[in-house]
Amino acid sequence: MSLHRGGFKTVSVFMSLCLILVVILSACSNESDRATGSPSVTSTTSVITLAPPPTNDLLKVPPISASAEITGGTVTGAKIREADTLHYYKTTNPASFEYLSLLYAASLTRRNPLTLTLDKNAAESWTSDSATSTVTFKLKAGLKWSDGQPITADDYVWTYEQARKAENGWFYAIGAIYQADKSGSEGIESYIALDSSTLVIKLHSTTFDMVTRADVIEPLPKHIWEKLDWNNPAKNPEINKPSVVSGPWLLKEWKQGEYITFAHNPNSSIYPVPALENLTLKIVADSQVALQKVKNNELDFYNPEATNFDSFENLSNVQNYRWTPGRATFHYVGFNFRKPYLQDKNLRQALAYATDRPQLLASTRADLGRLQYSDVLPWHPYYQEPSQKFAYEPNKAFDLLKAAGYNASSTKLIAPNGTDVSTLKLAYNAPSPVYSSFAQSLKQSYKQLGINLELQEFDFSSYVKLLQNPNSNYDLFLGGWQTDYDPENFGEIWANVPDLNSGAYRNDKLLDLYRTARLEQDADKRKVLIAQIQQIEAIDLPYIYLYAELGTIVINKRVGGVAQTYGGVSANLYTDWYLLKP
Repeated sequence: MSLHRGGFKTVSVFMSLCLILVVILSACSNESDRATGSPSVTSTTSVITLAPPPTNDLLKVPPISASAEITGGTVTGAKIREADTLHYYKTTNPASFEYLSLLYAASLTRRNPLTLTLDKNAAESWTSDSATSTVTFKLKAGLKWSDGQPITADDYVWTYEQARKAENGWFYAIGAIYQADKSGSEGIESYIALDSSTLVIKLHSTTFDMVTRADVIEPLPKHIWEKLDWNNPAKNPEINKPSVVSGPWLLKEWKQGEYITFAHNPNSSIYPVPALENLTLKIVADSQVALQKVKNNELDFYNPEATNFDSFENLSNVQNYRWTPGRATFHYVGFNFRKPYLQDKNLRQALAYATDRPQLLASTRADLGRLQYSDVLPWHPYYQEPSQKFAYEPNKAFDLLKAAGYNASSTKLIAPNGTDVSTLKLAYNAPSPVYSSFAQSLKQSYKQLGINLELQEFDFSSYVKLLQNPNSNYDLFLGGWQTDYDPENFGEIWANVPDLNSGAYRNDKLLDLYRTARLEQDADKRKVLIAQIQQIEAIDLPYIYLYAELGTIVINKRVGGVAQTYGGVSANLYTDWYLLKP
């Protein structure tokens, strides 16, 4: 899997599996349930007519105005959540990674923000050998740290050796690095430098995304760090006050809990030197505080919640931007498949017919999301329109249940085997205005089927424990995922019960399709497999898929160079932003 961290970089494998946004933050399993051996499903098992990729008119790169001032100045944004450290290998905090992506930007590859394909970053070229599961990278010439010293293959190898040590506690090592004692482990087996510009990385297994999975190390400057303590900020000032970095920005000042200011790095050799002199991110208490600061020109940009977006976009001094994220959050209603009655597809489909998805989207703001029907984002190049969408039609839900042998009325629902399913328990994390609204809406909708939805609110910690315990008593749950760039990897979710697949959904054909897609090197053949996957998920309903969120932000009109891409407006790490002449 890959993870987007501030810029449009790629980091590998299990990282995004461990990141469950919105309401769930499960611990990653130490073991993988992925089977070995030859999968039983191939791309020739059925005929799929592939539609062209969806038209995406939200991706835009503006031309630079000839009259624009493109040097100097400071741009200030705001965030609600603060970082916990500036040590790349000591955090799982998204805010920390946002800061770190500006300081350290020497990953070997990055995603093209307009196509999602892999582009060069620190690597000039690479080759992969599927027979040996090996990827060889050649570094670009002229790479340098901010102090002018060269960035070499030695920096990558040294950082890898520190990151792989168990005593150094890198959270993502479990997925990134092969561990012989862990079932299903398939990460890096060896990481060596042939010379100062050549890296040879051997993986334990061959998959379509070998290059991405080999690109796990963000190098730290060996000549600075090698004599310092890796773990202790009191003994190593570089941990929270890095002085030598690879990214386009230098740390100028960090007053934790108040603001962080970056200055442009004149020695930036991978990304362009930023046109701006400084970039500041302030911490604010909430969106109402941010609203006043944006209105008063104290803040140049802010990403408000969907429910507050209209308050910001109506300000006369800002431009609002929207884009289709390469890694977007989508929401769903999950099922506890340990309950025998929820294994009946007829009941799941009836509940889907009774779920007013457009209304749920409208309750946040309808034009800031897109309805979703499978694990593939509705704007992804691999997206295929499902043959059945289960639009909101309560009458069809009733007809389906009756045809399947249910005793259905407006007050009671009895399954064909006599099980009373008139009461279902819906669990969700609170406080959450969005999910509380969803719960109330679903409660009203499901009444039409004779189902009383019993709402169960849990604080974050209790909710995680509920979903991780196979013996917990609930029927439905509200959840949200942040997708990977590559939909081929979502099969890892279904393969890991209960850490990722909380409801214990099982479909062997679906798992085999995902496994086959991950092993398939030909992109066109993978697209056929992903088309089959989408049809299965849309009809079998492991979730009732609700909608995917668009990326949104408001930016002061004095700022130019803002591109809307799959990587968002900061895909190029703010190096393309500039100030317009007054």
